[in-house]
Amino acid sequence: GSEEHKRSGRERAPEVRTGMKAAGVRSDQQTTCSLFLAQQAALLRTIQLTGVHYVRCIKPNPHCQPYALDSLSTSLQLSRSGVLDAIRVARLNYPTRMTHGSFLCRYAMMFAALPPAYVSARVACISALRQFGMNDDPQSGVCQVGATRVYLKAKAYAWLEAERKSTIQGCVLVLQSHVRGALARRSFRSRATKAEDDERLDREERTLITWVNSLGLSQRCCELASDCRSGLLLLHMVECVGGEAGSKMVDWRLVDKKPSIWSKVANCNYAMLLMRQKLKLPFPSISGQDIIDGNRKLILGIISQLMRYHINRNLSLVSGLKGISARVSEADVLKWANACVASTISENLFLPSTSTHSRVARNESGTLEDTIMPDDTHSVTSFKDPSLRTGRYLLRLISSIERSAVQWSAATRGVTYEERKANAKLVLSSARRAGCAPIMLWEDICEVNGKKLLPFFSMLMVCAQRSSLISQFRAQAPTA
Repeated sequence: GSEEHKRSGRERAPEVRTGMKAAGVRSDQQTTCSLFLAQQAALLRTIQLTGVHYVRCIKPNPHCQPYALDSLSTSLQLSRSGVLDAIRVARLNYPTRMTHGSFLCRYAMMFAALPPAYVSARVACISALRQFGMNDDPQSGVCQVGATRVYLKAKAYAWLEAERKSTIQGCVLVLQSHVRGALARRSFRSRATKAEDDERLDREERTLITWVNSLGLSQRCCELASDCRSGLLLLHMVECVGGEAGSKMVDWRLVDKKPSIWSKVANCNYAMLLMRQKLKLPFPSISGQDIIDGNRKLILGIISQLMRYHINRNLSLVSGLKGISARVSEADVLKWANACVASTISENLFLPSTSTHSRVARNESGTLEDTIMPDDTHSVTSFKDPSLRTGRYLLRLISSIERSAVQWSAATRGVTYEERKANAKLVLSSARRAGCAPIMLWEDICEVNGKKLLPFFSMLMVCAQRSSLISQFRAQAPTA
């Protein structure tokens, strides 16, 4: 017995020591329960600090395959988990809940009249619901306005959203109509401006073609962009405009008269080089490739500079006229034109006719020469004088240079537009008969385009000087 007691005592002693060690270990380490409590407390703190959204996972199909939805299995899971019942219960009550500010911001566009700024948000919400035909009476059960929120049933919320969508669509249609109208007007203005520019360029090109053909070149010009592409027409113009040194202006040994695409560029570059160096024309940024590419505006600018150079050079020939300074100005040209018209009127013998509105002028042979209208102008003050649109002043000026050039039987009074048009065309044809190449169109005369009339007057001035020189030469020549 004593041995068993000793043996049991020896066996229990280690248990106490082991228990003491275990108790010491438990005091240093946390138990599973304490860890669970600590994690639960941390989770509650996290939940309180954040906005929690509970997500219920639904398997799309029993086999857990991607891109496969089993509608029967999904609906069973929703119904058995209580989601459908929760939705049904929520719809029976007030499922949509908004703060006063959110409600006012969302549906403010639908208000017939905005509430005053001094009223509270709750009063503004009640006023808005009444405008929508909704009463916040609990008996109606459609909506309720609380202290901080607006409660809406599903039917009321659906109606508000439908009205909001309709209002937005109406606003969008109004905005689209204004924007599309503005874009259409801008497009129309751009097309109209482009059409005006094209018309202006067409008229400018017609004028320049008339001038080029009046130079008497071997190559006739029909379209500037295509005819100038080889560079030969430009070189011929440079040689003709160069004046006395025309034969020495262009070295034809450097020109390919049957050019290929590469030699065309070389010809155009050579023509541009001559214009810069010999004629001193300002073309700093234009190359032959621009002419090959058919840049219409640049080509018209080049030909316009050549025409202006040609006119200025011809004007230098009229410095010997009486009363004209060495450097011819616009005032000198007007003074000369008025003097020529006045001289033709003073030379004619005017006989009174049966009409009180006109007189008949007869030349030395007694034949009908001109009909003088009481509103005819015998002098102009500028090249934009409105009296020039009738064309009768220009006809008198041409008649002073060459009497037989004007067919007065075809002239009209120039009252209507058609009469002015006929007179303008008669002016151009009469100028050609007088030996002057007109460098303008009949539209320029009807519209009194001063920029085109000044060169025309200048060419008439050169033609008059040439005629006077020829007359002097014939007078001084010995008779046989």
